[in-house]
Amino acid sequence: MIKVLFISHGPMLYGAQSSLLALLAGINRDLVTPYLLVPRNGPLTDEARELDIPVIILPLNHWVAFGQAAKEIYPKRIAKVLIGLKRRANAIATVIKKHDIDLVYTNTVTCIEGALAARATHRRHLWHLREHVAGNKDLKPLLPQSLISYIVGALSDHVIVNSRALAQAYSCSNINNKVSVVYNGIDLDSFQLIQDTESGLRQELGVGSDTKIIATIGSITPRKGHSIFIEAASKLKASFDDIAFLIVGDGEKKLVGELIIKARKAGLENICHFVGWRTDVANMLAGINLLVVSAEQEAFGRTIVEAMAAGVPVVATRCGGPEEIVVDGITGFLVPVNHPEELAAAAAQVLSNNDLASHFSITGRARAKDLFSVDVYVRNIEAIIIRLTADPLFQ
Repeated sequence: MIKVLFISHGPMLYGAQSSLLALLAGINRDLVTPYLLVPRNGPLTDEARELDIPVIILPLNHWVAFGQAAKEIYPKRIAKVLIGLKRRANAIATVIKKHDIDLVYTNTVTCIEGALAARATHRRHLWHLREHVAGNKDLKPLLPQSLISYIVGALSDHVIVNSRALAQAYSCSNINNKVSVVYNGIDLDSFQLIQDTESGLRQELGVGSDTKIIATIGSITPRKGHSIFIEAASKLKASFDDIAFLIVGDGEKKLVGELIIKARKAGLENICHFVGWRTDVANMLAGINLLVVSAEQEAFGRTIVEAMAAGVPVVATRCGGPEEIVVDGITGFLVPVNHPEELAAAAAQVLSNNDLASHFSITGRARAKDLFSVDVYVRNIEAIIIRLTADPLFQ
């Protein structure tokens, strides 16, 4: 039995944590005994306890900051990370020894304590990178990308990335020979297309059955390009008499407020709906006609796969990960970053051509099933864990 300590930078169920939860839920418990370490309680820890996974709460700090921490001045941020770093790593080392952990798995680049604890206790360390650092408006690293890549490689026996684009972003002499690309997995069955009358989305929004609904789903951050989505929405409004736009996700109040004002100024006040963070994404997808991803940078693109699994056509920007999910013109459309005109034109083409929308629905679902199932995702990572603990030469 392999004992693995999974470390999450936070307790919420955003993309990275949702993918970790899918791994924890699907991993073969006859082969792997999982433990979860997080800095505080939240939806992730609630779900882990439901799975009978031991949860350990210990402080972590982010050497790659996000959210409010990313806005702090550099001296304050570096002081927060360095002060108590040894103590935090030692606390994790104590957990490793207490439970006789075989392997430490760090989920996302943002925390380094688990890697240091693994090194101190001579355990193997697997780092799962899920986000860009360079050029990422949502993150503020303490170090340049090249040095982060080097440190990640130095403190890891193996590295997993969720796209070839991300592997290229972290390319470094001591990572390149020990990196695996494992695409995020989606529970396809939970996104089976259902009738909108069951999902209730149109009733919730107060729109009719003939209204075209275009949605974007994800955290509201500068990197996600919601401003471009609104600009494209303004152009689509002029081409369709009965249309509505849906923004699913939450973010900083200031940014959300700015987007609401922008939508109002664009004449979208009554047809652009901000519904906040939702746990019923499958229901959201069941009621829409098109998913749009307008991001500037995306390591993977979980909501794209979810939409494809639900049979919803997709238009996405060429921002990294989506280029490995969407086959342009076959399973959806890809457009350049920061071009609302082309985004709107591609969306209009799908919305005005039922045969094309149906084709994207069929081919997209087939591609999601072939490449992005949760079972394929879990088995790939499981195989890496087993090989890392069994083969001392494996990198």
